[in-house]
Amino acid sequence: KQWYQRRVRGMSLDIKLKRASKVYRPGDVLKGSLVIESRSDISHTGLFLNLEGIVNMQLSSKSVGIFEAFYNSVKPIQLISINLEVQKAGKLPSGVTTIPF
Repeated sequence: KQWYQRRVRGMSLDIKLKRASKVYRPGDVLKGSLVIESRSDISHTGLFLNLEGIVNMQLSSKSVGIFEAFYNSVKPIQLISINLEVQKAGKLPSGVTTIPF
């Protein structure tokens, strides 16, 4: 399943998650791959994935009015922040390169 796609100057980057629509819980493993397609070789200083998990409070229609004052003062809470190097500096060949994580 494709989760993210970006196309720039003859190159595309897709992040594909094995279970993109899943709710992840503590202990679950996030697996997928980076798929990079380019018309020519690409030099890079390293490829990294940055994962941030943030929680926001959401009100249901039943609680409107009850928690409004509290809701307006609650800011998003960061639960996790991980920066993962998926490939060291080097070159990617032209064509399609798939890098699992």
